[in-house]
Amino acid sequence: MQILILPMLAHSFQNGQSWEVVDPSIVKIIVDKLLDPPEEVSAEYDEPLRIELLQLATLLLKYLQNDLVHHRKELIKFGWNHLKREDNSSKQWAFVNVCHFLEAYQAPEKIILQVFIALLRTCQPENKLLVKQALDILMPALPRRLPPGDTRMPIWIRYTKKILVEEGHSIPNMIHIFQLIVRHAELFYSCRAHFVPQMVNSLSRLGLPYNTTAENRRLAIELAGLVVAWERQRQSEMKVVQESESQNQIVDMLSPTVIGGDPKRSSDVPMFADDLSKRVKVEPGLQPLPVMSPGGASIPNIETPGSSGQPDEEYKPNAAMEEMIITFLIRVSLVIEPKEKESSSMYKQALDLLTQALEVWPNANVKFNYLEKLLGNLTPSQSKDPATALAQGLDVMNKVLEKQPRLFIRNNINHISQILEPCFNNKMLDAGKSLCSLLKMVFSAFPLEAATTPQDIKMLYQRVQDLIQKHLAAVTTPQITLEASNANSIISFALFVLNALAEVQKNFIDPFIVLLLRVLQRLARDMGSSAGNHARQGQRPEMDSAVSSRPTVDSTVICNMKTVLKLISERVMGSSEYRRNMGQILQTLLSERGTDSSVLLCILDMIKAWIEDDYRLVSSAGSVSSLNPKDIVTYLQKLSVVDRKSFSSSAQEEWDAKYLQLLYSLCGDSTKYPLASRQEYFHKVERQYMLGFRAKDPEMRKRFFRLYHDYVGKTLFARLQFIIQTQDWEAVSDVFWLKQGLDLILAILVENEPISLASNSARLTPLTIVGPVPDRIIMPQQVPDAHESLDGTSLSFDSLTTRHSQFLNEASKLVVADVMAPLKELAFADPNVAYHLWVLVFPIVWVTLQKDEQVALAKPIIALLSKDYHKRQQGCRPNVAQALLEGLHLSHPQPRMPSELIKYIGKTCNAWHTSIALLESHMLLMNEAKCSESLAELYRLLNEDDMRYGLWKRRSITAETRAGLSLVQHGYWQQAQTLFYQAMIKATQGTYNNTVPKAEMCLWEEQWLSCATQLGQWEVLADFGKGVENYEILLDCLWKAPDWTYMKEHVIPKAQVEETPKLRLIQAFFTLHDKGTNGVGEAENLVSKGVELALEQWWQLPEMSVQSRMPLLQQFQQLVEVKESSKILLDIANGNKPASGNSGASSNHQNSFADLKDILETWRLRTPNDWDNTTIWYDLLQWRNEMYNSVIDAFKDFGQTNPQLHHLGYRDKAWNVNKLAHITRKHGLPDVCVTILDKMYGHATMGKSRKHL
Repeated sequence: MQILILPMLAHSFQNGQSWEVVDPSIVKIIVDKLLDPPEEVSAEYDEPLRIELLQLATLLLKYLQNDLVHHRKELIKFGWNHLKREDNSSKQWAFVNVCHFLEAYQAPEKIILQVFIALLRTCQPENKLLVKQALDILMPALPRRLPPGDTRMPIWIRYTKKILVEEGHSIPNMIHIFQLIVRHAELFYSCRAHFVPQMVNSLSRLGLPYNTTAENRRLAIELAGLVVAWERQRQSEMKVVQESESQNQIVDMLSPTVIGGDPKRSSDVPMFADDLSKRVKVEPGLQPLPVMSPGGASIPNIETPGSSGQPDEEYKPNAAMEEMIITFLIRVSLVIEPKEKESSSMYKQALDLLTQALEVWPNANVKFNYLEKLLGNLTPSQSKDPATALAQGLDVMNKVLEKQPRLFIRNNINHISQILEPCFNNKMLDAGKSLCSLLKMVFSAFPLEAATTPQDIKMLYQRVQDLIQKHLAAVTTPQITLEASNANSIISFALFVLNALAEVQKNFIDPFIVLLLRVLQRLARDMGSSAGNHARQGQRPEMDSAVSSRPTVDSTVICNMKTVLKLISERVMGSSEYRRNMGQILQTLLSERGTDSSVLLCILDMIKAWIEDDYRLVSSAGSVSSLNPKDIVTYLQKLSVVDRKSFSSSAQEEWDAKYLQLLYSLCGDSTKYPLASRQEYFHKVERQYMLGFRAKDPEMRKRFFRLYHDYVGKTLFARLQFIIQTQDWEAVSDVFWLKQGLDLILAILVENEPISLASNSARLTPLTIVGPVPDRIIMPQQVPDAHESLDGTSLSFDSLTTRHSQFLNEASKLVVADVMAPLKELAFADPNVAYHLWVLVFPIVWVTLQKDEQVALAKPIIALLSKDYHKRQQGCRPNVAQALLEGLHLSHPQPRMPSELIKYIGKTCNAWHTSIALLESHMLLMNEAKCSESLAELYRLLNEDDMRYGLWKRRSITAETRAGLSLVQHGYWQQAQTLFYQAMIKATQGTYNNTVPKAEMCLWEEQWLSCATQLGQWEVLADFGKGVENYEILLDCLWKAPDWTYMKEHVIPKAQVEETPKLRLIQAFFTLHDKGTNGVGEAENLVSKGVELALEQWWQLPEMSVQSRMPLLQQFQQLVEVKESSKILLDIANGNKPASGNSGASSNHQNSFADLKDILETWRLRTPNDWDNTTIWYDLLQWRNEMYNSVIDAFKDFGQTNPQLHHLGYRDKAWNVNKLAHITRKHGLPDVCVTILDKMYGHATMGKSRKHL
């Protein structure tokens, strides 16, 4: 029944499906068989079943009242019998059942009163919910079932009053009845005079003790709210009556009868006549409930004071009650601790009721003696926080002050003055908000300048000023040391009060301007120190210094700074001293990288207001409160260079909109500013930083472009001269600024000219053979719209040709402007489009210039390409240097440029092929040595050895050079080395009579060293490096010799060579060899730096170039193997640790060193190509040889215990030596092969099996 039947019935009844589940026959069976069975059957019912049956009967009464009329007798008997049972649970469910019955059908007053009285007296906690439910069902029916009759007051009201008087000494009984009154307040309104006095007297008892429950305190607050609501209702009714009387001009309507109200109020009189068929007689079996009516079968008539009279509709609480209610609401607001959700809700409710009470009783006497006592006695050691009490006290005072401003201020000025210093000492912003609201209302009611302001109010003014002065001086005096958080709290609170009072009286802050400037200086220092700490903490060796973010600054400092700026922005311009100090602080803030974006926006708003106000008051230009043009330019320049990289997108948009609008008005608004000032702002600000010319907003960019368009001449030479020579692009050198230059060039095109194909372009025969295109277009009747398919099916040939003809006709009407406008926007949005457009346009513009104009621009072009600021864009693709160089390469005639400059731009700005093409063209014309050397250097950097050797063969002087390079190209290293050595000997002996250029002799030395490297002559190279102190050669050869001792003592401490991936690689080799496992971390850091350097070099190389990237790919493999070497050392160190037990030592060694074995196996498979140079094989296998030595040393004692591990290093080292010797033999170097086999293995004998690996 509990799980299936009752839920099913409840769902069906609620959805209007009653008779689909039950019908009259089923109802009769339920009543006869379950609810009214024979006594011998019902006696067998257990208590859980009785409860379920009571719920079933209640469900039927609730939804099937009209259908149960014939079963009323059985239903009331069933419920009444359970009311007399001892089991508490079934009795409470019986109350619910009987109340549903009494709500549905008329019953004798005696039964109704017995049930009502019993429910009023039942207040045990375990019965609370069901009793509440029963009362809530019965109460709305009482006015209908128990009308007042001749007594003018319902009997159920009298019994409620009687029980409240009799049981009022018991807190549970009193709470039970008061909760009933609160829930059904409209039923007790007409008789409220009998309850209000006791309700008011019980407020303190229920709600004020600290140990009272939350439920009791909420009930007390609701009782106070109920009295206030009843009084508001009474006042509303009286107002309606008075308005009606005034309109009808009937004076005698104010008689007591009318005011007292009709005893047959709508809330007390039944709304409909009871059906006589629903009345039931008292059955013999329905005995009175002994616990409900001690008097037996009859209920005596109760006479209460005033009960025989008429209910007092005009009843209102007296002044004492009003004061008690308001005092209670004040005290309970101060007693509650709003920490949890429930207590916060009660606190808010009490404050709202206090406001309502003061609205209902505006002249009530409000006493704050308890507040004074609470604030005077609170100490931090007590349970209630003094700051919380302070905030609550201020909230209460504000609520009273809103309704009784002048009366409250006059009566409580001492309390207001008393609460000031505790507020400042606690520095809580919640208390600060309430205090500011309080002081604003005080100062609004009694302005300081008013003659009627009392002396007490003036003293309050002075007290507030003294406290602000005291606290601001404490944070700005150097002798007083405060923690940053404490100082920020003091500043925040003082600024909060100052800001609030300045809204009422602007000149209130004038005495504090000096202190506020000092506060601003302190805040600027705090923000700068936070930025410095962030910078020091953020510096990591492995991080790129170019990647940075704005430091995080305390939000309190930011908020305080913005508040100070807003406070003094209007008042600081009145004194030149203030202006100077303010200017210094602003320049510091604008220059600091740590300044928050919101602070910068606040500064921008302030400077904008200063400038606009100055020109708005142009008549007072000579006064000290105006900025001169020099100051304006200084501020604008500082604003232009503000670092905005860390701005959010919304802050960036806001900054651009405000600053650019200000700058444009200064540069272009002729109605406000004179021509000289506009030109000064344009040249010193906009032209220097070009913020408007490259604005993201198209409309703003067009406005600034018109300024440039009017300033620069309208000829191609003037525009090109402005771009190349006149304009300084350093401020915008981090972006592709040629798109702005393109705008200037394209702006002087004749834009109204029609677009036509060039004479040499491809053309097709017209589709329409008969007649010109326009003749075919004017025939729309051939292709009506209705014939065109909307579902994508094919159309007729005529319709297709006609539509194409229409398209051609429209295209023929296009002019230059129709193409240029979108092309400019596309070039602004995409640097690649701007790059290609510049490369296309510049040669056309260049060829149209006169020869003298080209000559005039030649040197400025070289000067522009030589600018150092191009480095800022060298990592960008495309960049300005690339575009300029390619444009010059495609121009005719080409301006002559220094070959060193072309080489530098080519290798630093990724203009390799353009630079090579330029140098090659210069070689054909002039064949200069410098040009040839620059070209050879670019070939070398791109690893184009054949091109480089061919160039040297062409310009070399001696036959030895040509022969030696040919031998090098074919791999005859030994013969080439001999030839180059002989050439160097001849040069030193004077054979060539100083006819050989120095560059060629340097080539001999370079190639001799290269041949020695290919031949593995590490000792020879080491001796050469020691002789000439070339640390780069020593670093490269000593670790291969190997001579680690000399490297550690003489090379590593002294070496100062260029940062390259190879240097980091050798340093990692040395670290792992010297420190072993202890150097793994350092080696990995070096490898990470080497990878970064290699990636930078990779990015600098041409996009489609494999040969140039081969050395980097080989270095990447070496860097990877260094990391794998670190894993090998760690694996060996971890595997050699002693096991927890000796028995598992053997199995531990058998299963460990998995990483080591995998890496060694991978190294065998990952080798260079057989045709790669021997230097690549040397670099890779020589280091592997060092690691094999480490493995051999680690497992040298495992010969008996683990032979497999013992032979692991020997086996792989033998394979490594044999592989390298094999490669050198294949490369035609048998002597090198023998040397490797002789020296590299390092052991006296090699096993037969290892020799044949």
